[in-house]
Amino acid sequence: GFVQALSCCSLKKQCKLLGLPIKMSEARNIQKPELLALELLTREGYTGCFIEGGIVFVILYALCFERLLKIGECKWGPSVRSMMYSSIMCYQFMEEPPELESQLLGEIAATSKERMLKNYEILRSWQSGETWWPNGYIGLTRELIDRVYSLLGVAALIEIAKLFFTDPFAYIKGWPDLTVCNSTSVRFIEVKTTDRLHQSQLITIPAMVQAASIDVSIFQLSDSRDAG
Repeated sequence: GFVQALSCCSLKKQCKLLGLPIKMSEARNIQKPELLALELLTREGYTGCFIEGGIVFVILYALCFERLLKIGECKWGPSVRSMMYSSIMCYQFMEEPPELESQLLGEIAATSKERMLKNYEILRSWQSGETWWPNGYIGLTRELIDRVYSLLGVAALIEIAKLFFTDPFAYIKGWPDLTVCNSTSVRFIEVKTTDRLHQSQLITIPAMVQAASIDVSIFQLSDSRDAG
């Protein structure tokens, strides 16, 4: 009921009730607001990607990759790549016993950053071109994976994974558009123009903030020509 009521509020009211910072900025020709916001943040010294939380699920996948690949090879054989292309979400299709989730949490805790990055390189080699099929993942690089992993920390990744495992099909959706970082922090930024936070965002964002203390804010762009 609360989420339904909140979905009817204005964006400013939603942010106030959820305790989310909101920054407003004017620009011209807002045809691709997410990419424009990413460009503006890059000018402020951030590096980032337009990926709707996908970077987190790629990192979690890379941390669990060897176990998942072994299961996948037994289940799908030569077609394993097409079934395990880009996200830890693939574990949902393996029909494994319930203890798989606790095993994956153990892998997340125990896998080194070096091993995670090597696994990432394998996943990246399965893709073609600059973007990841089928989700795009604009701006995702090895360097960004490295930095986000280090800045978020293993403890936060474990808490995110725990919450994700409670309802994967809910918490795979509703992540902020952009993930950006500098030398000291990682931020998740939802970009808006005239719309509000939708229901999946109203579910996922507060839950992830509470579970892992991630830094989420809203960046609202408006067309400067409208002000005149």
